[in-house]
Amino acid sequence: MQDASSSPIVAEAVERLRVLYGGRLRAVAVRSPAPGPLPEDDADMELIAVLDSVADRSLEMHEMAGVASELGLEHTLYVLVTPVSEDEFIHPEQTSGLLRISLRDAVRVA
Repeated sequence: MQDASSSPIVAEAVERLRVLYGGRLRAVAVRSPAPGPLPEDDADMELIAVLDSVADRSLEMHEMAGVASELGLEHTLYVLVTPVSEDEFIHPEQTSGLLRISLRDAVRVA
């Protein structure tokens, strides 16, 4: 399995999120291992999209669904993109449940 920051699929995801969010996108992190160059390296991937703010997480997830589904179909992966605010990303201890776990385990790639 290759380093997440060098994955072409992660790079593609970052670019698509930049197009979708422009200046609102502050960072991107990956929780699951990035897919490698070989078919047997493919794995599900969870991306954390760090936005300037998140007023309505379900609305943001709806907006990101297109990016996740396109990447998933093109690369035969299950891709999840979770929106978080800059504050949540910087202070994951202030979150709870699965979000806290995702943030704790995430590696920033952009």
